[in-house]
This record gives sequence, C-alpha cells and structure tokens, in this order.
Amino acid sequence: MARPSKADHILDALEDELLSAGPETPSLEAVAARADVTKGGVLYHFPTKDAMLEALLRRWATRADEEFEAVASVEGVTAAWLSVATPAPTPQGSRDLQVARSLAALLRAGATSALTDVVHELAERWRARLAAEVKDPVHAEIIRLVGDGIYYANLVGAPPPDPELLDRVRETLLGLAQEDI
Repeated sequence: MARPSKADHILDALEDELLSAGPETPSLEAVAARADVTKGGVLYHFPTKDAMLEALLRRWATRADEEFEAVASVEGVTAAWLSVATPAPTPQGSRDLQVARSLAALLRAGATSALTDVVHELAERWRARLAAEVKDPVHAEIIRLVGDGIYYANLVGAPPPDPELLDRVRETLLGLAQEDI
C-alpha cells in the first residue's frame, strides 16, 4: 500500500479537526498543528482555506462514488442509491458520516460556489445513472427522494427508521425499479 501524500495527510488532519472542533471552519493554523506541518506547508498544498475544504469535499465525493460504483456494479444503481443512503455499520462508515455532517454544516454556513458545485456534480452523476436504469421517471424520482431522505435524516441525526421496515421499503423500491429495467 502506498504511503499517503502530504496533501492527504493535511486533509486527514482537516477531517480530524472538523470532528473534534465541530462544524466551525477550522483555522489553517489548527490544521497545520494537527498535521504537524507549518502553515506554509499547508498553503503550499492548498493556497486558500477554501481550496483545502474543496479538496476534502472532492475526496469525500470520490469515496462516495467508489462505494456507489462497487454496489452498482454488482447489485444495480437502485440498490447502490439506497445502500449509500444508509451509513455502513463500520467505524469507517461512522467517521464518514461524522465528516459528512461537518461538511454539510460548512455548506449551510455559507459555502463557496466551488464547494456546492462538488455536491451538485456528484448528485447529478448519480441521478443520471438512476434515470438510465429506471426508465419510468416517476419511479426514479421516488427512489431518489427516498434515498436522499434517508441520507439527510442521517446527516441531521434524526432517529433511525425501524430496520425491518427500512428493509421492506428497500425491497419495495428495488421491485419498483425491476419493473422498469
């Protein structure tokens, strides 16, 4: 396994800072201290705080895309949409959800258009894949909205649905998609 780059190390420190300090935008100094580099070292890799946040968001989007594609290639796009909406019951899944919550808070607090563009690009990519698999646009939109609802409920820490009922909802939506494939 390749060693993480210095930029990845700085992004790891940014994630850690977001998790420990909450959704406040961490200072460059705090990230540098956590990464054990100078502020100049951070600025060498990320010329602005927004550039660093955009890089973190892009890394998060890449991870989400990889997870989506892994499920989609085996089970289909609808199953991937519903799978990615529900955080994995692993320590990494929990951390990813916490980071996503912090990133969502940053986006709500006045993100730049570059940051929101990253989220929109990911959503549009997945939406196009879903529309290509599920031919009925109403069915595709129902699946999208349910998946988004589950994901956003997780982001805001809403009480989780009953697991058995959630499984039944998933099965119903997968059946709906199968009608159109």
